[in-house]
Amino acid sequence: MTNFSASEFNLIWTEVRQYVFRHWNVGSGRKSAVSARDLLLMFFTSLKHCGTWDVVAAVFKQKPTTFEKRVMSFLIVLHPYLMRTFVTAVEQKWPMQALAESGHRFKNFPAAWYATDVTFQQTNVPAGAYAEKKLYYSGNHSLYGHKVEVSVVPNGFAIDCTKFYKGSVSDKTIFDENIDSHLANLAKRTGETTLEALEPGMEQWAVLADKCYQGIQHNVWAVLPLKKPVGGILTFAEQAKNDRIASDRVIVENYFGRLKTLWATCSKYVPLEPQKLRHCVPSVFDPDQRPCPSPSPACRRW
Repeated sequence: MTNFSASEFNLIWTEVRQYVFRHWNVGSGRKSAVSARDLLLMFFTSLKHCGTWDVVAAVFKQKPTTFEKRVMSFLIVLHPYLMRTFVTAVEQKWPMQALAESGHRFKNFPAAWYATDVTFQQTNVPAGAYAEKKLYYSGNHSLYGHKVEVSVVPNGFAIDCTKFYKGSVSDKTIFDENIDSHLANLAKRTGETTLEALEPGMEQWAVLADKCYQGIQHNVWAVLPLKKPVGGILTFAEQAKNDRIASDRVIVENYFGRLKTLWATCSKYVPLEPQKLRHCVPSVFDPDQRPCPSPSPACRRW
């Protein structure tokens, strides 16, 4: 039901239990009749199977509105801890020094710390005027939806993710709006300046990105594939370089594929209704409009 074996689920519950007991179902007001451990099970089941709330609510024999309210209130409480423990902590655990010592640097571009890309999730056509609807339309995908940018290190862990953006926002714009985070992440830390790099003397590590990120090299050290010139073709050497970049960048594509395979709500069509944007939360987006990629590395979907 949850992508986790019983022992794995118990390990997760042991990890979050103390935080949940301190922050959930406390204070004045009506208390939830469902235990925190059961709600954790409902939460993971929703992530794995939930296309609409009534589908998963029926499994637990609850009314859809009640089930949605319970799961969402639990997620809002749990989210800060999940982000801090399974995303921020991972970024601190795997600096370039640790990746180098464990042999997990990129094969072709060892000076790159992470690969960055955007994932897209389709929604229905928004209601309203055309000027409002077109903001959600992605010309690249020819669909309406949302985008989220994620950065993945060579060993497969996501170390950063952004809030969601409307489909019409370009990938480069998303990167530029989060430039402060990238500058902080890519800056070399104490002791890392002696590590072998492609260009000695650089004060930051590189980021691997796709062709649509042309221009970010003015702010960060970026490794970007070359675009074919108008009316021309790439040379053999240029195409070979693009292939090497793609070979290293596949780590972030594999991450998105794993995320969408394990958790149905990351790949299913998400309804976009003016009063129900929070239906997006149990899929790709969290209460603060960020994806929560942390549960995926150890999971199996059946």
